[in-house]
Amino acid sequence: MTVNAELKKLLVASVGEDLNEQVDCLVQSKARLAHEFRSHAHRLDSLYEQLERLSIQNDVWRSKFLASSHPGLLTQKLVNPAEIFPVTRADYHCSLMKTFSPDQKSEAIGLRA
Repeated sequence: MTVNAELKKLLVASVGEDLNEQVDCLVQSKARLAHEFRSHAHRLDSLYEQLERLSIQNDVWRSKFLASSHPGLLTQKLVNPAEIFPVTRADYHCSLMKTFSPDQKSEAIGLRA
């Protein structure tokens, strides 16, 4: 019987050691995983910040592009003043002649009697 009791004590001691080793291994694994998690979380934060900066830069460049494309259209229209001012000088002169009395006509066109 003493042999069985001794065997039981050895068995309990070895199982206890195995459990302690497993617990130590799990604690170390948990610490390693927590460190990896923090590292990945930090990397993810930096990637989100980079994405935000790129998004802002994208908006700036889009605004610059849109701003630069519209003045080009305005410049093309300014090159051809007939498109902006469709009324010619002759049309203006004719409408003045129809609108004013004879005395006012000479004043309107710059002639004094």
